[in-house]
Amino acid sequence: MKYLKFATGILLLCCAQLSFAMTPEQRVRAYFQAYSSQDFTALASHLLPDDLAYFRELMAFTERLSPEIRSEFYQTLYGPGITAENISKLSNSEYFASFMNAVFSLDPSLQETLDISAPQLIGEIQETSDLTHILVRHHIEFDGIKYEEMEVVSLRRVGDDWLILLNGEFENIPASIKESFLG
Repeated sequence: MKYLKFATGILLLCCAQLSFAMTPEQRVRAYFQAYSSQDFTALASHLLPDDLAYFRELMAFTERLSPEIRSEFYQTLYGPGITAENISKLSNSEYFASFMNAVFSLDPSLQETLDISAPQLIGEIQETSDLTHILVRHHIEFDGIKYEEMEVVSLRRVGDDWLILLNGEFENIPASIKESFLG
């Protein structure tokens, strides 16, 4: 009887893990749904862990700021009471989610600019068995002007699942912030 319970438990665990695997299209839709609802913890879960670590490395310039400027940076971006020690204890996913929450709370108009709640997936190009790209159309309204923007979302296979690679726009964010704080 013990073996039957153990085997059933293992089977349930395996089935639960399989249910989280997504196709590239499902992953992209879930990613944009998380973005649209500003659930940045969920958003980070759709990203490749190596890319989250790379984003954090790009933001590491903050460690080289003078203590006064670093404190100003953390207070401005993350709010009162946040310290370098608090930030250093975050996982890469938590760091990314906290960063995105901070950016969107500083400028709520970011969400209004891009309507990504209903992205239109145009097509998929499988580059290799472990790398695929999905073309997505977004509808944007900015200052009363409506237009469309196309985006390529790249995904890498991780086991039986697909995870999204950060695009160049996310790589530009740390550079822009660094420029504004270091000149």
